[in-house]
Amino acid sequence: MSLTTGLDRARAHVHAHARGTFVEIRTAEVGRAIGLALGREPFTVDKGSLSALLDDFTTSDLSNVDLTGIDLSGVRWSEHTTQWPLVINIEDLKARSDNTLPGSGIWVIRPGTATIRDLTQR
Repeated sequence: MSLTTGLDRARAHVHAHARGTFVEIRTAEVGRAIGLALGREPFTVDKGSLSALLDDFTTSDLSNVDLTGIDLSGVRWSEHTTQWPLVINIEDLKARSDNTLPGSGIWVIRPGTATIRDLTQR
């Protein structure tokens, strides 16, 4: 291994560690903010539950939201309660999503499968 390659790997490791630490700090801050908003002890939130919270649109009204250029990967949605803009083709969205539990009506959009252009009604 050359010195340059070794330095590049060391830099990549430091950056990855810094990003991980940054996410942990921000996650703790979000937990404290939620706890304050609810008037309780600080909320304990890990990275996984924070991601789930931020990606959960199962009860959202997105009907007036311009989703142009938005990456929908990982979005959790409900065929019963999520309200999409009229241009969204729900059947195409289902084809690009995974059903979390068969028959539940809750879906998660697979990474790299959904752009607004792909999901518009034709």
